Amino acid sequence: MADTADQDVVTEEEEEEEEEEEEENQVSLLRLLTLLLCISMRSDCIVMLHTLQNTHFHL
Repeated sequence: MADTADQDVVTEEEEEEEEEEEEENQVSLLRLLTLLLCISMRSDCIVMLHTLQNTHFHL
């Protein structure tokens, strides 16, 4: 029974990895939404995407 209890405990390292993955997913989603917005507005997509790629988001 102790073995299953150990498996249920999430280590800090695993939690940090999950948080990093979630942050990467949010950044990817934000980039996608920006691309869609850019296309729908027919603005200069290349400049906006270049700016977005060089920006680090802290959501």
